[in-house]
Amino acid sequence: CAVSQSRYYGWGNLDTLIYGSSTSNYIYFRTNATEQVRIDGAGNVDVKAGNVIVSSGKGIDFSATPSGSGTMTSELLSDYEEGTFTPIIQGGSSAGTGTYAQQIGYYTKVGRLVTVQLYLVWSAHTGTGAMRIGGLPFITANLTSAYSSATFGLVDNIALNAGAIMTGFTELNSNYINLYQYPSGGGASPAVSMDTAGGLLCNLSYIAA
Repeated sequence: CAVSQSRYYGWGNLDTLIYGSSTSNYIYFRTNATEQVRIDGAGNVDVKAGNVIVSSGKGIDFSATPSGSGTMTSELLSDYEEGTFTPIIQGGSSAGTGTYAQQIGYYTKVGRLVTVQLYLVWSAHTGTGAMRIGGLPFITANLTSAYSSATFGLVDNIALNAGAIMTGFTELNSNYINLYQYPSGGGASPAVSMDTAGGLLCNLSYIAA
C-alpha cells in the first residue's frame, strides 16, 4: 500500500513505529524488531504476543454499556481464575475421614461467579450425621437467600429412601454443599445420612464472597 506518513522513535531495545497508509492508520509497539501490540484507526487493540496483565484490584470497566432491567451493583470485571481443588465428603456432626479412589475438582471463577465440577468415590468413611460435599475452592457469599443448587450426573451406592432423588445446595458463608433427598411423589425432604462408601459426580455454580 502507499505510505502517506511514517515516524520512528527508538529507546534502546524498545522502539515505536507510527505508520499510516492511504486506507488505514495504526500504531504498533515492538521489541527487538518483533511487533507486540497494535492500535488501529478504529481504536481496537490487537495484542500480538504475551498477555494483557491487570494489576491486583483493577479490572475491565463495562460502565459504558447500558445496564439491564435489574439493580446493577458493579460493572467491573476484576477477576478471572481457573484451576483445581480437592473436594471431600464430610459428616455434619463429625466430619470424619475416608479413603478416596477418586477425588477430583475443577473450577473456573469469572468475577464472583464460580463454576465447579467434581468427582468423588470413597470408602471406609468415619463421618457421622448429615452428609456434605466440602472443600469448595471459595467461600460462598453471605447474601440474602443466595443459596445455589447442585446437579448430579452420578449418585452411586449411596443409601436413599425408596423413590427419593438426591439434591444439593450451598449454605451462606460456607464452603460445602448440603445433600438432601426428595421423594418422587412429593413430601418431606430429609437430609442424606452419612454413607461410609459411595460415588458422586456433581456440577455447581455459586456466588463467591
